[in-house]
Amino acid sequence: MKPVLAASLILMLTGCASVENPTTLQFDQVQLTKSAEVLTAEPEARPKYILDSRAEIEIEDQSGDGASVAVEFARVERGAAFLVILNQAGQILGAAPIDPQSQPVTVVLTSPLTKSQELSAQLRWDDGDGVLNLDTDPILVEEHEDDVAESFWYEVTGG
Repeated sequence: MKPVLAASLILMLTGCASVENPTTLQFDQVQLTKSAEVLTAEPEARPKYILDSRAEIEIEDQSGDGASVAVEFARVERGAAFLVILNQAGQILGAAPIDPQSQPVTVVLTSPLTKSQELSAQLRWDDGDGVLNLDTDPILVEEHEDDVAESFWYEVTGG
């Protein structure tokens, strides 16, 4: 009786462990299809202003040949930035990269001034590419949300 019991037990266990219809995929059975839906990433909105409560510019009225502007110091806390010189119409006359503590700074103008005029110096935060771009490099503002900028008079001297 023992052999019959053992054979019955083996048949029962084999039946319990069997898998019905095992599925195996071969590589040549897989089909890749092109999706009609294309996902695009929306460009993230860039801020127009960035707060830097310790940002500061110190510049005095000055005179010179119109080729450059001397800035006593420019300070930023948020990292790399640009010191930008603008005319009253808002056109960029020149710019210089600055780091958190730059003293003094000389900004060479892209084309020399030919007449005396009021100019302004403004700080813009570098978005990380090292290139000044008015569309992507936000204006630094102090804690009262005023632009970190200072106006000054530039007197063109000589010929």
